[in-house]
Amino acid sequence: MNFTYAHISENTVVGLYEYTNAVDADDLILLNGDIQVAIGDSYFEGVFSSHSQVKAVENITKPLIPAVIEDVTGTVAGFSDVKNQYTVFEGEQFIASGTLAIIDQKFLVPFKRIDTGRTQLMLAEVKDGKLTLTMNFKTGGMWVVNNELINAELDEPKFSIEEYRFAVI
Repeated sequence: MNFTYAHISENTVVGLYEYTNAVDADDLILLNGDIQVAIGDSYFEGVFSSHSQVKAVENITKPLIPAVIEDVTGTVAGFSDVKNQYTVFEGEQFIASGTLAIIDQKFLVPFKRIDTGRTQLMLAEVKDGKLTLTMNFKTGGMWVVNNELINAELDEPKFSIEEYRFAVI
């Protein structure tokens, strides 16, 4: 079930958003199916009103769902990796785990090798909001995953992720 909200600022609708879960925020008003609201409409004391002088564009934007990697097992011991960078061995399986607030599912995530541009697909699985990426890079080099890549196999962008780098030796 999706929930549609009007974002209100200074008694004016400044955005329309759709969430998969209910949201509790002072500047968001839950819309039921009967209410027709557009950006630029006024909102005062629980009532929306349309302004003909404002050319409102109805544009429901779905916010991107954050994917967060919290832990990587199977990294090479002894390396002082920087934030969001992990050193792993070529040809060995390792697991990245974290959170992703979506229904249980499996999907593919492309990783890109920086020097060649080659991509390699990795299996992602979400179960009870816990993200597990099972990875095994077949060639050495610096590999990355970022917003563009995590959404590359989808019809429209759905996720956000910080850039993570994997130094494969």
